[in-house]
Amino acid sequence: MPQKTAAPSLQIRALTERLGQDPRSRVFLDLAKAHLAAGDPGEAVRVCREGLEKHPRYHSARVFLGKALVAAGSHGEAASELEKVVTEAPDNILARRLLAEAQEAGCRRGDALSTYRSLLLLTPGEPEVEARIADLEAGTGEAAPVAPLPVES
Repeated sequence: MPQKTAAPSLQIRALTERLGQDPRSRVFLDLAKAHLAAGDPGEAVRVCREGLEKHPRYHSARVFLGKALVAAGSHGEAASELEKVVTEAPDNILARRLLAEAQEAGCRRGDALSTYRSLLLLTPGEPEVEARIADLEAGTGEAAPVAPLPVES
């Protein structure tokens, strides 16, 4: 994890000022990203949560919140946020991938396996996803092949 900087960067100050001028702006996501890049996942989470109060269906921000929560070590909370995105946008590949990673890091191997399997349906043949499935199946004793989605003609 990157070291937390002692003083806010110029980017963080500029984004904070922009958000202060327009609190309903979606610039909160850029500010949260800057905080995470500066090594402050807690502040990234705080900024994201405040912004999502005003923009609850902003999926990109909710996905980033999940990422920031993982960085903060809050895997259960991350999974909860990412599950909201997957429910509302089932084809969101990044949300599914991060959800599986959060579940796996949070020792929810069965849930992670299920999520990776559903991800493979959206990204057939992706080697990283296939490898995670194989690793989890080896660790859980589950062995269920994942068939690709039928191709429409």
